[in-house]
Amino acid sequence: MKISPLYLKKLLVVLIGHALFVTTVNAQKNGILPLSGMKFFNEGIMSGSIQVKVDGMPLMSNRIPLNKEIEISVQQPAGFTVDNKQTMYASAEVIVLSPRGEILLNNPDALLRNYPNGFTAKDLNSFSIKFGIGTDLMKGNLNGMLKIKLYDRKERAS
Repeated sequence: MKISPLYLKKLLVVLIGHALFVTTVNAQKNGILPLSGMKFFNEGIMSGSIQVKVDGMPLMSNRIPLNKEIEISVQQPAGFTVDNKQTMYASAEVIVLSPRGEILLNNPDALLRNYPNGFTAKDLNSFSIKFGIGTDLMKGNLNGMLKIKLYDRKERAS
């Protein structure tokens, strides 16, 4: 069986197009965390896995208790810019919103205090964001929304 060069060119174009499409779809993969029902959106910064714990125990619902230590662990993140010293500047914005959309808490860089000089590739393989939401913050609100945004501090600064 002889394959024509024109057929091979068409096949190559289709394969390249498919590879580009699959990469784009994978880079913008969205999902829901198991057991908690919490949604996540990968928009530039991606992660191998995300875990949410409350006082060291896995979160089993979409309700976050007050006055507890909340830890969001990120494993194998990707998408950060590496500088000449092989350092990456990961950051996380923590926002708590009231049911009406009012900002009750906004920490624009939750990782800056612990990692002011950035991360090495080894450090960035797995890291955690730890914070708490006090009852005084939620006073007058029966519920609210927690938003965590991972971003590249170097990209945002430029």
